[in-house]
Amino acid sequence: MDDLQLIRQTLDAPPPSARATFQARGRLDAAIGGSAPVSARRFPVRLRWSLSGGVVLAAVAGVVLATTAAHPEHADRGGTTQVLGDRSAQTILLAAATRAGADKTGKYWHVETIAVAGPQRVGTAPDQYNLVDRSATANWIARDPEDTSWTGTRDLGWRPDTEADQRAWSEAGSPKQWDLSVDGSVDGSPAGTRRLTMTAGKGQLSPVDSRTTYLQDLGGFDLTQIQQLPTNPSKLRALLLSRMAAAGLTAGSSGADTFLFGAVSQLLLDVPAPPAVRAAAFTVLAGIPGVDSVGTVKDADGRQGLGIEMNRTSPGGFVERHQLILDSSTYVIMGESFSGSQGAAAPIKHGESVVVAAEWTDQKPEPPAAS
Repeated sequence: MDDLQLIRQTLDAPPPSARATFQARGRLDAAIGGSAPVSARRFPVRLRWSLSGGVVLAAVAGVVLATTAAHPEHADRGGTTQVLGDRSAQTILLAAATRAGADKTGKYWHVETIAVAGPQRVGTAPDQYNLVDRSATANWIARDPEDTSWTGTRDLGWRPDTEADQRAWSEAGSPKQWDLSVDGSVDGSPAGTRRLTMTAGKGQLSPVDSRTTYLQDLGGFDLTQIQQLPTNPSKLRALLLSRMAAAGLTAGSSGADTFLFGAVSQLLLDVPAPPAVRAAAFTVLAGIPGVDSVGTVKDADGRQGLGIEMNRTSPGGFVERHQLILDSSTYVIMGESFSGSQGAAAPIKHGESVVVAAEWTDQKPEPPAAS
């Protein structure tokens, strides 16, 4: 029995004629163009792209999106480095389901991510290079609704973006801070300048509103409802599709499969779901038509993992990609990215998140580390 036959028997997957179009049109558009709503969450303020293409503060749900304007030097850092033969997306995701189902719960669902925002051009022409700003967020979501949940943040400072930027920075004397001319005073810097520094900021830890709801693109689930989500993949998929239908997006319609891909990805990363529900969610992902394995890829920190991707091509030829990166040995999600490009051209905008931790734990909540 091949992987697809197994999936169809265990999941009641949609028929092969269902088209794979890009899901998180809303999520990607919000990350790339700011033109569509992003799932709300009562966790910290994040970065997103405004309509004008600049980075602005916004209340963004879930994993922090690292928003970076793409440029040719990004080729130094990422991309597919090899193809993994017969390791299909379905095989990888079913292995992830098995791994997730074997986990044990703890007091908190702990997700720690690093966002990379930029780039910011510094230096004097022609010896210029790009910097990116790194910030960390750690969410500690209590399994018991009566317990307090926490969120921690820390600015990790600026650093050269690509390997080429690292070389240019070294040749410039490896400065640790930069003063940029701006219209007014920013961050306590002298009026008319903004100071960028490599020094990490102070960590913060704050309680989270216990009334927080999750998966708001699907109408929202409170913590009790999350604990009661179906552990059967077919039933979980049916529930998610019913919520999508209530929001006006029915199974088989344009964008339904890719919306489902994004919603399930959010469930896996942002939601304190029990291990059996997470196993079912990975199985749902495996049964979505159009999900592809793209081989070994690198995240924003240069770590290698297995890329699982869902693409959408608009009538005008604009290609949007939503990618998950899984650890090749543990099958834990270690990163997520969004990109948009015109055909085969380099991405116009790119968003990444590095997942430092996504686990159940009894550890005491604390701010993200300074490194």
